Amino acid sequence: MRSPRDNTSSQRLLVALVAIGVLVASRAAAADEDALVVVVNDASPLVAATDAELRDIFLGKIRLIGGVALQPAQLGGPARATFVHALLGMSESEFQLYWMRKAYEDGRLPPPMRGSSEDMLRFVASRPGAIGFVEKRLVHTGSGVRILREIPAEGGS
Repeated sequence: MRSPRDNTSSQRLLVALVAIGVLVASRAAAADEDALVVVVNDASPLVAATDAELRDIFLGKIRLIGGVALQPAQLGGPARATFVHALLGMSESEFQLYWMRKAYEDGRLPPPMRGSSEDMLRFVASRPGAIGFVEKRLVHTGSGVRILREIPAEGGS
């Protein structure tokens, strides 16, 4: 027969497990909202892209899609570091070095830096060939942009 103490311990364990489950679920939802996404103009001919194609777009190797000149743009700070590592497979210094070489060899400049996520969304919404990345939670239906792809988590594929 179980003692009242056993029931109390079991109840405490159950409450602790439920609390942990709620905490994990809420953190996962918050992480999903803070995830970065690649966005394009609603009128963009780019309807799908592999990670390799996105890499080539942001490295200046693919410049036209469906007769429309692509205009990639980038954010600074932690968003750029995440983007460069997760999608381009480079460190910040490798990305900078790549563009220094490209500027020297081809006269090509890196994608322009946008001042904020809101500025990025305005830029992408105003140009059919624009492509950039922002936090998923900032993208809304009817804003003139659409999510092309979620950026894989660090170490993801």
